[in-house]
Amino acid sequence: MASARFGEIRTPIVLSILMILMTQVGYLDVLNTWSEGDHTLDATTTAFESGSGSSQSNFTASAEGAELLVGQAMTNITFQYNPSLTSDVTSSSSFAYANNKVSAGMQHTCAILGNGSLMCWGGDTYGQVGDGGSNSPTASSTPVSVDLGTGRTALAVSLGYQHTCAILDNGDLKCWGRDTQGAVGDGMPLSSLGSPTSVDLGTGRTAVAVSAGYLHTCAILDTG
Repeated sequence: MASARFGEIRTPIVLSILMILMTQVGYLDVLNTWSEGDHTLDATTTAFESGSGSSQSNFTASAEGAELLVGQAMTNITFQYNPSLTSDVTSSSSFAYANNKVSAGMQHTCAILGNGSLMCWGGDTYGQVGDGGSNSPTASSTPVSVDLGTGRTALAVSLGYQHTCAILDNGDLKCWGRDTQGAVGDGMPLSSLGSPTSVDLGTGRTAVAVSAGYLHTCAILDTG
């Protein structure tokens, strides 16, 4: 009987001691400054309770767009990473796989820069460097900017034996260089092209991957 009575007395005593300790270290101040309602968080400013006049900083947002409702679960924040684009590319296109940012052929090399421009250098006997000029047996020892069209950038590039193909930010596929076996895919009489030409993929179709072989090219379309 005495033991049971002691237990009844001990519990409130222990709770009272804990409350005093929490008050001393400031835990209750932190807990009590937040009440029901909306509270704003952003990535740079610590959060204060709206309308409470409190200067107590309680939380610091880890990501912009977080919404905190006291007594409710936080809103999920979803982050998406698109490796096919770099921070300097302004296009919102996301359909091309990040499969080739640099590629080397037999005698020439091409690379996509951080701003989406395409540079090529090396052998230009069949116009594979894509400088738009006449084909030259003289190699280009310095990178040449390839004219992909007004406002266009490259997402993927693949080099064959002596031709080049690139997927643009709008999904177009353009090729240039040696076309003696039809690898450039322009449907024209076999020749060599020093300027990029669009490949007819079909009405409304775009390319999501490209691979250039010895004297041929293959591409995967947006329909698979």
